[in-house]
Amino acid sequence: MYVFIVNEYAGGGKGRRIYKQLEQSVLFQSLNRRCHFTKGPGDATNITEQIVKDNTKINTIVVIGGDGTLHEVINGLNGQPIPVSLIPSGSGNDFSRGFGISGRPLTILENIVAGTDIKPYYFGEYIKDEQIKKHFVNCIGFGFDAKVVSYTNKPKLRRFLNFLRCGRLLYVIALLQALIKFKPFNIDIELDSKKQTIENCWMVTITNHPYFGGGMKIIPGAAIKPIYFPVLVVHSLPKWKVLFLFVTVFTGKHLNINGVDLYDDIKQFSIKSPHRLLMQVDGELKDCHNCLVSKQTEPNIMQGTEQSPTKTVDHS
Repeated sequence: MYVFIVNEYAGGGKGRRIYKQLEQSVLFQSLNRRCHFTKGPGDATNITEQIVKDNTKINTIVVIGGDGTLHEVINGLNGQPIPVSLIPSGSGNDFSRGFGISGRPLTILENIVAGTDIKPYYFGEYIKDEQIKKHFVNCIGFGFDAKVVSYTNKPKLRRFLNFLRCGRLLYVIALLQALIKFKPFNIDIELDSKKQTIENCWMVTITNHPYFGGGMKIIPGAAIKPIYFPVLVVHSLPKWKVLFLFVTVFTGKHLNINGVDLYDDIKQFSIKSPHRLLMQVDGELKDCHNCLVSKQTEPNIMQGTEQSPTKTVDHS
């Protein structure tokens, strides 16, 4: 059984177009399949939770959507070892870029069904304000990048840019808006039991792979691996230098700026603030007083796109 979870609204309707294209293919029609369509935030999590409860034998859950839809599906699994595949159709698609999923949607589906290039993926875990543990797919950020997300999530601007097929400009416009209004803050952080107080902090970002905000290499050397993750801290910079940081982030040269500190191979990170701290998790806006971040030790199985002609196809 192949279970499709489709966000038709992803990428300004790109999810719908890709699904319609796949629906007409001989391969799709030959599959033992079930299709679910999300209507709003949280739907993909609820659908996945119900799939887990049904205890049906599943080859893979195929997500047709963006990083946000994948984020919801992973959080709906509740730790169950069900393989997940992604046919990217969002605006940013940082996960597919970092994981190496590319090509035409039908080719990706062919490779999913063929069972080629199965790779492990270790998602991030976080607990905010002593609540239940949740997962993140791409990154978790505190401060300025969360402020940027608060502007990228404005639906009118997103729809307008997607209509013009200029979705990648969304982050640039949001960045400039956030830069005008954002004020740095003071926080206490702990990196594997080493405590620090960061004054005039702009942002703290933890990521599973290099990409961020639709293709920016926020931590160029980040790699998908268990247990360890990198932490980037930006502090004590004037606004013009923060703008320069984001201009150079596509090349990775921002890591040479004084006030940009990178900590590699961290096992556990915590952050604490006396005031509500704006945070973003895979582009979803939240806030907290404190947050504990770690990495999965047991992987989820994700499907890549390299095709092997010798692999037997199972449509069951």
